[in-house]
Amino acid sequence: MAEQILSQDEVEALLSAIKTDEVETGDGGEATSLAERRKGSGEAQLCDLTSDDRITKLQMPSLEALAERTGVAFGQSLEGMIRRSVRIHHDGTGPMKMSEFLNYLPVPSCLNLVRLEPLWGVCLLAVEARILYAMLEGFFGGHGSGQLRPENHTFTAIELTFVRKLVALFGGDLSESWDNFMKIHLEYIRTESSPQYAAIVQPEDIVVVTTYNVELPSLRGKIHLAIPFTTLEPYKKQLTAGIQVQQDHRSNEWAQALQRQMGEFVVNGAVDLGKAEMSIRELLSLETGSVIMLDRPADSPLVMEIEGIPKMQGRPVLHRKHVGFMVGELLETEGVSDDGGRTTGLNGATD
Repeated sequence: MAEQILSQDEVEALLSAIKTDEVETGDGGEATSLAERRKGSGEAQLCDLTSDDRITKLQMPSLEALAERTGVAFGQSLEGMIRRSVRIHHDGTGPMKMSEFLNYLPVPSCLNLVRLEPLWGVCLLAVEARILYAMLEGFFGGHGSGQLRPENHTFTAIELTFVRKLVALFGGDLSESWDNFMKIHLEYIRTESSPQYAAIVQPEDIVVVTTYNVELPSLRGKIHLAIPFTTLEPYKKQLTAGIQVQQDHRSNEWAQALQRQMGEFVVNGAVDLGKAEMSIRELLSLETGSVIMLDRPADSPLVMEIEGIPKMQGRPVLHRKHVGFMVGELLETEGVSDDGGRTTGLNGATD
């Protein structure tokens, strides 16, 4: 049989077909790709189920919006619990491998295994140990310096009781923030201090991690909520669609902070009992037991002025051996402001 040798043109055409995944039909027809040939012939398509590219590039704007609301609400709740100034803000939400997340956590850490009913699987709420001890000290009236314990430290009964209260507080705010999306309930399972005992999925599996930055007067730290991707996958369409989350009145953090600061302002209030005119001779003749006649009848209401502006009427009372003022009516009458303009009473507007 005669030996067949490809020409240079045929070799170049063959190499080009390999690069472009196109093959000549052989009957003079148009070139078709290998994928098209497989599709037309009913052959199985190649699919790498172990690839995480489709997950690591996934964006969940709705989940980030829910996390933002949770951070604001949790900051306000935690501030009331530990009686310290607390600022918590959402620092990002994204997927990562479980092994990478556990390696990222400092040792020791407060690792709380929780369940978000009715979602499938177990989640992980991780609190950095230093920030946990600072909150614990503030809760019991300390300075909140956050003194670290040894790496092999086992949480005491008192510390675990505080941790459960902290997890329950976070779970309540999380449930309320998710209320418009779905009804969830956070159920506490147990607490670990070492990452090797807190793996909620296989090391190569993907978890969606939400990070919150916590700022206390003495230090800063982080709190992480890790949810397995398989837990959120049934709701992936809703979480990636950018649903509209209703605005919560607590989301305006600056307005709330300003309101708290204004509530601490101190104002001067004065009640005028009356006035009297007398000569120098009458003034010098006063002695113990003398009665000064005022220009106001005994049964007439008294007026309280706040920073020189009449705000309310009332009458004097005796309360626990102290002279007091019982408010009877809020004034709506006009007064004069410092700049000469007119201003109304407690509920009025300035002209």
